[in-house]
Amino acid sequence: MKNYAWRLGRKDGVAYIEDRKLAMEILKIEGSRPHSTGGIMATYYSPRGKEFAWQVRFRIEHWGLVMQALGIEVMSQHCHSMKGNGSQGKKKS
Repeated sequence: MKNYAWRLGRKDGVAYIEDRKLAMEILKIEGSRPHSTGGIMATYYSPRGKEFAWQVRFRIEHWGLVMQALGIEVMSQHCHSMKGNGSQGKKKS
């Protein structure tokens, strides 16, 4: 089974999970009721109509807990992104 997670802006993260029980666990971490679909952004279905994956949105403050639940090793607590603006390395005159 595949599990992935990524940042969605500055305040949220998204987890792609191919295990329903684990998706419900992430909802519990987030504080959503496990039997509601409040935190589920998308449910993926096979051609035969069987659920096989879920996307769950969570607050970025829960990043470490979600990564632990997904079995993903966290290399750093801080994620950095660089925004290219075409002026890197140029001095202002």
